[in-house]
Amino acid sequence: KRPVAIQTLGAMAMKKAVAKPAEERAADFAAAEKWFLELQALQPLDESSYTNLAGIYLAEKNYPKAIVQLLVLQRHEQKDDRIARTLAELFQKQGDLKQAREEHKLALALRRTTFGRDSHWAALSEAELADTLESGDKTESREDLLRHALKILEQTFPASHPKVKDSAEKLAKALTDAGQADQAAELRKKYDLPTSATK
Repeated sequence: KRPVAIQTLGAMAMKKAVAKPAEERAADFAAAEKWFLELQALQPLDESSYTNLAGIYLAEKNYPKAIVQLLVLQRHEQKDDRIARTLAELFQKQGDLKQAREEHKLALALRRTTFGRDSHWAALSEAELADTLESGDKTESREDLLRHALKILEQTFPASHPKVKDSAEKLAKALTDAGQADQAAELRKKYDLPTSATK
């Protein structure tokens, strides 16, 4: 069978699955998985099979299989921060904070290289990285990342924007954890946040 035909069959099965309600997708996802695995066997360097298989596994919440596909895809697409961010999220869901931190650091480095250190894209990655540092007790680094993220996001979005408020809330929590309750209270007042950490 020709690779193009196999890829088309896989794509058709994926399209059919996505059009159905979640409880009716299993058979179509299984068919798509079969075609994309066959495509990988024929063309191991074809990135579309890894992307589509990762999509199937993410939809099925089969995170270990999704991670395997994304790690291979990451070797092919080394400058794509979206892959690193997705991997970080999956590792975090599985409780592997060390690997999640590494992927968030990679995503942050890629976004800083692509968009610049002071871009809102980099700031969003800083806030994501700070979430993993929070669990790792690195309060000082967490504060620095969140201060910078908040500064950049304030320049990009209004203070009422959810991304700004979320970063402000995270910084207020980090400050509270570090024993800087006065600074946390000022921040909560400035952004009209609840007086106690709810996240």
